[in-house]
Parts: sequence; structure tokens; C-alpha cells
Amino acid sequence: MQLKKGLKRNEPTFLATLSVKEDEAPHEIPAALDKLLTEFEDLRPKELPKVLPPRRAVDHEIELVPASPLTDLLQKDRRWEWSEKQQKAFQKLKDSVVRELVLALPNPNKPFEVETDASDFALGGVLLQDGHPIAFESWKLNRADSASPLQQRPKDQEL
Repeated sequence: MQLKKGLKRNEPTFLATLSVKEDEAPHEIPAALDKLLTEFEDLRPKELPKVLPPRRAVDHEIELVPASPLTDLLQKDRRWEWSEKQQKAFQKLKDSVVRELVLALPNPNKPFEVETDASDFALGGVLLQDGHPIAFESWKLNRADSASPLQQRPKDQEL
């Protein structure tokens, strides 16, 4: 913090870091691990990948768009019209809720994970346990909320 203030004021500013040089000699691999590495050598990659994978590869992507034909019906001054588009969106939501994957019961003795996602038009989250979804939650943002920065979006709703 002081570094930033000093730089902004054009004052003499110093930054010091402590670095420790560790022994650069390779450490010996334990015999049991060496045996496994040798046995399964064909499973290891031959070279490092050229690019890193995405920061967060989500196994269960939160898809917020399919419900939009239904949530659009809830807007003020919107004519109520149930067409094939709304029926497909309803069926898709219904199918996603009754899939076997979603019907897993939570185990209170195991840890839970919460994955959240936000876009310019919606917020969502998934409650996971052992990598399997337990519950989903999402909502579409109104125009005023969409225009505000992510940090200022409504926090009174809980995922």
C-alpha cells in the first residue's frame, strides 16, 4: 500500500523482497514412487502442453439461457403467450431436474462445494458434493442490475 502511494506522489520509494536460494540438487524419489512411475510410464505425457487449460473447467456447466422464454413471460407489460418455444424451454428445465445425476441425496458427513457463475444478464450457482450436483439456483438480472458492476449486483438473494 505504501509503495503505491509513494509512486503516485513521485516520492522516493523502495521495494525490498527476501529471497532464499534453496538447494538446487534434485531430491531422490522414494523407491515405491519410482516403481509406480516406471510401471505407468506410458500413461504420463511425453511433453508439457503448449497452453494451459481454462482456469476452471466446470464439469456441470450452468446453463441459464434455456429458461429465458419462461422468465420473459414474467416481465411487466408482456403479453402472455405460451407457444412451442415456451413449451420446449419448460420441458428442457423439467428434464434437467429429473435426471438421475441431479437426484443424488447430500451426505452431511462429506464436504460441499459451491460453484458460481455470473454473466451480464444472469447469476447462477451449483451445490456440489464429490463433484456431483446436489442443487442448482439461477436468476435473470433485470435491466438496472445488469447495468451495475458485478460487485454491486444484488446480494439480498442467496444462492
